[in-house]
Amino acid sequence: MASTGPRGIREGRASGQASTEYLVMLGATLVIALVVVGLLLFFPGTSASAAETESLLYWGSQVRPIKIHSAIGYDSCAYGDPCPVGGGENGSSVYRLVLENSDSGAITLTGVKVDGSSRQLCIPGEQNSSIYLTPAKETVVDVVVQSCPEGEEVEAEIMFIYSNKHLSGMVEKGTKKLVFKCGTGQAT
Repeated sequence: MASTGPRGIREGRASGQASTEYLVMLGATLVIALVVVGLLLFFPGTSASAAETESLLYWGSQVRPIKIHSAIGYDSCAYGDPCPVGGGENGSSVYRLVLENSDSGAITLTGVKVDGSSRQLCIPGEQNSSIYLTPAKETVVDVVVQSCPEGEEVEAEIMFIYSNKHLSGMVEKGTKKLVFKCGTGQAT
């Protein structure tokens, strides 16, 4: 037989009620957590991935002298041929990069390698073999690649070859890959 407390309430019943209240609160917390996770998974394209954000922070602040402030990949056939290349082995897709020269003097970008392969680069709509980068000014550059399927996340090893008024053939290679999405909208 259960003993009674000072007010005549059975102690077994009071501890059972506390356990039930705890379980109800735990269940409500779990339901709220599941709803939040479900909403985050329901809208996956609304924000950049953690890897993409980390990559752009690295390339936009820790790399010198050529910084990358944004990147997007797209099919050049969908938006017009950015570099007059005529397709073929050069590729039919583009990585559009917004670059900034963080050096105190002008530099000339003479080449780029993507994952170890030399690639054609140009200012959109122009045919350039080299691109002049003014200090502290953003410049949009297209890099011609084989493919960039819509919705795919790219992880590319980027290496720039450049020169300044004193030296030529200098190389900038980041320690982290550049991460961005392909075909997430019309390139700017």
